[in-house]
Amino acid sequence: MRKILLINSSPNKEGNTYRIGEELLKNHCHEVLQMADYKISQYAQVGEEDQIKEVFDRIAQADTLVVGSPVYWYTVSGMLKTFIGKEVTSTVLNRYPHGFGAQGDWISTVDQWLDKELNEA
Repeated sequence: MRKILLINSSPNKEGNTYRIGEELLKNHCHEVLQMADYKISQYAQVGEEDQIKEVFDRIAQADTLVVGSPVYWYTVSGMLKTFIGKEVTSTVLNRYPHGFGAQGDWISTVDQWLDKELNEA
């Protein structure tokens, strides 16, 4: 059986991004990784309290990643940007030579909240 991991990179753990991911995967057995539950340094260094290794370890066990992010000012969340930066830095510096480690497919989900005026247009 495929191991599917839904990564919610929203600080709102049960918000729209999470709900869209859950709806997308409702007929599939999956686990959820809430980025808001992990302390990940904004800098390239991995400090004592940085939990990026735990995130990489969970991802390495997955066959398929579903990455969800809200859209803030026309881009993904800061949590997702930091995570991607850490993954690239770690791979380049050979801290985690296989990067994410997921061996399967990639699916991205993105949620965007629209202004009331835009909804009425």
